[in-house]
Amino acid sequence: MNMINDKNPAPFPITVLPEFFQQVAQRIHAETQSPIPLICSTMLSVMSMSVQDLYDVAPKHNMKSLLTLYLIVLAESGERKSTVYKLLMQSIFDIEYIWEMEYQKELLTYQAELPIWEIKINALRKKLQQEVKNGTDTESSSSELKKCELQRPQEPVRKRFIINDTSKAALKKELGNGWQSLVLLSDEAGSILAGELLSDP
Repeated sequence: MNMINDKNPAPFPITVLPEFFQQVAQRIHAETQSPIPLICSTMLSVMSMSVQDLYDVAPKHNMKSLLTLYLIVLAESGERKSTVYKLLMQSIFDIEYIWEMEYQKELLTYQAELPIWEIKINALRKKLQQEVKNGTDTESSSSELKKCELQRPQEPVRKRFIINDTSKAALKKELGNGWQSLVLLSDEAGSILAGELLSDP
């Protein structure tokens, strides 16, 4: 049945949600007058985003699935979809802000420590090369070099929840930088559907 063209769609089954989430949806509905289906769909997407990197679901033995939802919400103009989106996403935005501040601080530390480490490692390599060239004992220098190699400053991981539009190459780079949980999300689907990521062959 085509629900979009159905003049009398079945009521959204809000009662299947736990009571707490029913109350959240009803509260947001009272504040925004947005439709319950829009509110619940957005709420479920935020919930999925919050746990998808923490848990898998196993409906059967030896069968695992990601706690990831794929949602598109169609709403008429004036149904306050952006208001609901921003309201439910505020905690996510707050966490991303904290993560970004932590990343910038860690990045400054990394950028300060890396040149110092590079000077030390280069000096130890030259020292070892000279000892090898002179035929002198290299045990101490080799040990120091190995120890220094293990002390290389680690580049911080930039954590984030959301990307709005990106290319496939940029997405692969994001996922390859140590943080492997991202959500393609926008309060305007057109920015994603018409974006470079989905238009790449």
